[in-house]
Amino acid sequence: MATQYTPRERLMQALNHKEPDRVPIDFGSTYMTSITLPPYLALERALGLSPEPPRFHTPLSKVVLPREEMLCRFQADTRGVPRPDAPATWRNQVQEDGTIRDEFGVVWKQPSGCSHYEFLRGPFEGHPTLNDLRTFPWPDDPEEPRRVAGCKEMARHLYEETDFAVVAAIPGGFVTWSQFLRGFEGWFLDIAADPKFAEALMDRVLDFLLALAGNCWKRSARTSRSSPLVTIWPCRMD
Repeated sequence: MATQYTPRERLMQALNHKEPDRVPIDFGSTYMTSITLPPYLALERALGLSPEPPRFHTPLSKVVLPREEMLCRFQADTRGVPRPDAPATWRNQVQEDGTIRDEFGVVWKQPSGCSHYEFLRGPFEGHPTLNDLRTFPWPDDPEEPRRVAGCKEMARHLYEETDFAVVAAIPGGFVTWSQFLRGFEGWFLDIAADPKFAEALMDRVLDFLLALAGNCWKRSARTSRSSPLVTIWPCRMD
């Protein structure tokens, strides 16, 4: 008789390059494996689930954390721990024109008829200098504990009370975020015409994201020395 694995064992078998009883399924444990709001609501109706307020990985892009009934319906082997957020001292700023400014100073707009927001402009557009980079008001300490508030408790609950593979959605994407900060056109021009600034910007963003990832790992992504959580690095943090 073939071995029957728990969801956690099944994923660990696959990650260890061993054949499990079936292909592990991930649905929505991270930003990159989830679903945006409009198709999520349509799927909710198709499954006959009563509506309930959705939770989001990223409020601006409206990427949803699927509800438990949906995860069970598709036999998902994973459960996600929400990724680090802005500190409790920060709230996205709604501008007079309806756009939103995030903690990095990046501005987002909501296209007509859409639920999500798209990139509009960054704080380093134009002709920035290395001094502009040094004096820029970067977000508060990425190691601020409130950025990962509740993550440790959720991770421990999922690990100790369920047999699902627990995924910590640690943010990454230093190239993408440097493009948001600089603006896409300026970023590509810098690669050719001002590589020192391009490198300095990416280094600064990478330092921030590594510190944030370390905060998440230190405070929530290890439940025990012998059994760490499965950790996935999404490629965006909007």
